[in-house]
Amino acid sequence: MVVSGLSNAVAVSGGSTHSCALLLGGTVKCLGDNTIGQLGTGNLVSSLTPVAVVGMTNAVAIGAIAGYSCAVLATGTVKCWGDNTDGELDNGTTVGSTTPVTVSGLVGAATTQGGLAAGGFNACAVLASGGAKCWGNNTYGQLGDGTNLSSTTPVAVSGLCNTVAITVGDEYSCAVLSGGTVKCWGFNTHGQLGNATTTNESTPVAVSGLVSATAIATGSDDTCAVSAGGEKCWGGNSVGELGDGTTTDSSTPVAVSGAAGAIAVAASGNVNVPHSCAIFGTDTAKCWGDTPPQQADARRHARLTAITRVRLSDRRVSNNSLLHLLQGVSCSDMLAVEHLHR
Repeated sequence: MVVSGLSNAVAVSGGSTHSCALLLGGTVKCLGDNTIGQLGTGNLVSSLTPVAVVGMTNAVAIGAIAGYSCAVLATGTVKCWGDNTDGELDNGTTVGSTTPVTVSGLVGAATTQGGLAAGGFNACAVLASGGAKCWGNNTYGQLGDGTNLSSTTPVAVSGLCNTVAITVGDEYSCAVLSGGTVKCWGFNTHGQLGNATTTNESTPVAVSGLVSATAIATGSDDTCAVSAGGEKCWGGNSVGELGDGTTTDSSTPVAVSGAAGAIAVAASGNVNVPHSCAIFGTDTAKCWGDTPPQQADARRHARLTAITRVRLSDRRVSNNSLLHLLQGVSCSDMLAVEHLHR
C-alpha cells in the first residue's frame, strides 16, 4: 500500500498519533491527528492523507513526536508547530501553534538529518559549531544545562562539543560525538544514561564501555547504539527491549543477541509497546522487545532476542508494510528502510 499524495520523500518521522515526511526540494507533509495543530496546516482538522505544512519550503531535517513537530531549515534556523505545553516550540511562550514558528535564540543549527530530535517533553538540536542546545521541560535535567529549570528558549548543553547526532527519549537525551563516544543526561531511574548508575544527571555523562558508536536511538526508557563492539542497548528491559535474552534492566551497555552486523538502529518511544529494531546490510530488519498485536494474531509477544521481522529484498512487501512492521521506530531507521527497499 502506497501512501496517497506522498512522493520523493527523503526522510520520515513519526509521533504517537501523527507522522511527517521531508520531501525532495524542502517541503514537508504530515498526516494523522491534528487536534493540537501538529500537522502544521493552520487549522485543527485531522487528515488521513498527507497535507502540506504551511510555508515550509527549505527544510533539510525533521522531527515529530507526541503532539508537535519541528524542522531544520537550510539557513540553520529551526521551526516547530503543534503543542507547546512545556515550551516545546521554543518561541518564548507556552501557547501552541497550528503553523510553524521560529525557535527563538537558535541560529547555526546543523543542517543534517540526525541533528534535530523531538522528545515527549523537550527538543534538542545540534549546532554547526559542534555544540547542542535543548529547550522545553527540564524536571530531570534533560536540557543538560546543569539545572532543573524548564526553558521556553534554547539553552546550551553543558560541556558538549564535536556533536554529530542527538536523540531525545522520555525525559532524557543522548548525543554521539565525533570520536564515537556517547554522552547522555536527564532521567536515569532505569539506567538509561548508561553510566553504571541510576542517578539523574543534569549535565552529560559518558556511556560506560561504548566506543566507536555510529548510530544511536532512544526509546521511552532504553537506549541502543551501533558501535565497534556490535549492537548494544542499556536502560529499561521489562519486556526484553535490550535484546540480551533477559528482562533485567542494565545501567551499562549489553550486547543484543543475534544482532551482529547492524548498520542502523531505532527504539520505540511508545511506552505501551517498548521495542527496538535494526537494519542489517541490504536485506534484513530485526526487532526485539514487545510487539503490538497483528491482524492475524491478537496476542502480544515479548521477544527477548533479535528476530527477523522482514526481508527487505522481498519486493512483495510494500514500503508502507515495512513501516508498520517497524511501528514506533525513529526517522533515521525509517529512512534506512525506505532507502534499502527501493
